[in-house]
Amino acid sequence: MAKIPRFRTEEEIREFWDTHDSAAYFEDMEDAEVYVTFVLRNYD
Repeated sequence: MAKIPRFRTEEEIREFWDTHDSAAYFEDMEDAEVYVTFVLRNYD
């Protein structure tokens, strides 16, 4: 299992994921809870 390296800048993060497949790091990733609120808008 590959380990996700520590990054110092957002640019390093982008460059890393542009050249690596996240599937190789799946077991090293943590679950995150995300809450989304949808707002229905009517533009009549």
